[in-house]
Amino acid sequence: MAECKKARLELEEQVSKKRKTQAKLAPKRDAAAADNNADMLAKIDEYEKTINAEIDALMEQLGANKKTKKALVARYEELEAEEESKKAVAKEAQAAKRKEREAEKAAEKQKEADAAAAAKAEKKEARAAKEAVGAGSLTHLLLEDPDEPAAKHEKNETQPSRKRGAAEEEETAAGSPASRKQKRVKMDDEDDEEEDAPAPAPEEDKAVAAAEEAVANELLRVATSCATAVQVELDKVDAGSLPDDEALSGALTKLEELAMDMSTLAGSGVGKPINKLARNKTAAASLAAYAPRAKMLVDGYKKLAGSQ
Repeated sequence: MAECKKARLELEEQVSKKRKTQAKLAPKRDAAAADNNADMLAKIDEYEKTINAEIDALMEQLGANKKTKKALVARYEELEAEEESKKAVAKEAQAAKRKEREAEKAAEKQKEADAAAAAKAEKKEARAAKEAVGAGSLTHLLLEDPDEPAAKHEKNETQPSRKRGAAEEEETAAGSPASRKQKRVKMDDEDDEEEDAPAPAPEEDKAVAAAEEAVANELLRVATSCATAVQVELDKVDAGSLPDDEALSGALTKLEELAMDMSTLAGSGVGKPINKLARNKTAAASLAAYAPRAKMLVDGYKKLAGSQ
C-alpha cells in the first residue's frame, strides 16, 4: 500500500512537470508565428506532440496505479474482515470456555455446600440422638461429686452392724431355757406338723428404715435449698446485679459436703443451676471464681449418673 502511494506521487509529479513544459510552449509558438518562423513552429508542434504523448502515458500509469490501490484496499478490507471473523470466533470460544469453567466451579461449590449441609445434618442428628440418650439417663442434666460421700459409707456400714447385733440377740434368745424347752417339745412330738407363720418384722429394722427415710428427706431438703440459692444468685447476675458471695459459696460448700445420691440429685433439680454455673453461660466475671468448684461437682454428678 505504501509503495503504491509512493509510485502515484512520483507519477503525479512527472505529469505536473510535463504540463509546465507544455505551458511554456504557448508563448514560444506565438513568437514564432509573429516572426513567421515556420521552422520553429514545426519544431514546437513536434515537441508538443511528444509532451502530450508522455503525459498520456503517465496518466495511464496513474490509472493503473489507482486500480492497484483499489484492489489493495479491497484485499485489505477482505483480510480485515477475515481477522474480525477470527476474533469473533475466538471470542465465542473463550466465552464458551469461560461458561464451562463457571459451570464447573458452580457445580463444585454446590457439591461442597451439599457435603457441608449433609455433615451439618448428620452432626445435628448425632447431637439430637446424644441428647435423647442423655435425657433418658439424666447424664446431660445431672452433676455428681467425684468423692464417695462419707455419710453413705457410714450408712452402709451401720446396716450390717445392726443386722449382726439382731442376729446375736436372736442367738442369745435361742439359748434361753424357754427356747430349749420349746425345741425339746418339738423333738418329742416329731409327727406334728410345724405351723408356717411369718415372723414379724423386727423393731430394729423398722427403726433403721425410718432413720434412712429421714436421712434421705434431709438430703433432699438440703440439696433443694442449695439449688434454689444458686439459682437465685444466677438470676441476680442475669439481671445485672452482683451475686451474694457468701450465699453462693455457702451453697457450694454444702453441696460439696453432701452425701449425694441419684434420688436426691434428680429430686432436687440441683443439676441445672450447677451446670449453668460451671459453664458460666452468663459470661459474668463475678461468677468466674465459682466455675471451677461447680465444674468439680458437674464431673462428680455425671460420674454418679453414669454408674447407675
